[in-house]
Amino acid sequence: MGSNWCHFCCSQHEGDLDCPGALDATGTERHGWRVTVQTPHGMEAYGVLIAECGSRFRARILTFPNVLWLAPGLQGTMKFIGASPGEVEDKAAHFIKAHCRRRGFRLCDEPVMAWNDPLPAFQPDHTVQRIKGPQVIRKIAFTPIRYGPFKPEFRAGTGNVSETGLFIITNSPTDAGSRRN
Repeated sequence: MGSNWCHFCCSQHEGDLDCPGALDATGTERHGWRVTVQTPHGMEAYGVLIAECGSRFRARILTFPNVLWLAPGLQGTMKFIGASPGEVEDKAAHFIKAHCRRRGFRLCDEPVMAWNDPLPAFQPDHTVQRIKGPQVIRKIAFTPIRYGPFKPEFRAGTGNVSETGLFIITNSPTDAGSRRN
C-alpha cells in the first residue's frame, strides 16, 4: 500500500491508475471496531465505521461521538478499502493502533471487533425530544462505564456531559422512556 493519501478518493494506493474513484457508500454505514484510548488530554474513544461501496467495502475512523478523521493534508475523510468488511475493519484498526503507538497513547480496554455484532446502522436520531429552555454547555468527555438493571453487565461510555445530563454511547440501547439502573 502506498504511503501517500490520494487527493481524489482519500485512501492509500500505489498509483493514479489504482484509484478506486469516489468511495460513496451504497449500503448503510455501521459501527465496527472501537477502543478507549488514554491521551495527554484525557480519555477518548476511537471507532471504525464500515459501509459497502458497490463491489467493495470502505472503513472510516472517528473519534466518538462524531468527529471523522481527515486524510493527512486533505479535506476528505480517510478511507480504507477492501473486498470484505473484516478486511477494511482490520486496516482501520491497524492504523489506529499505529497512530496510538507513535503518539504514546495507551489503549485502555480490550479492543472489540464488532462487524459481526448485531449493531444498528449508524444514523442520526432525529426523533429525540430536545428539552426546552436555555442552551447548556456540553463538554465532550468519554469515560468508560458499565451499567445494567441488576448488575453492571453492559459496556458503554459517556459522549458528552453537562449540568443537565449526559449522552451515553452504547451497543445496548433501551427503548425510549424505559429505565436502566
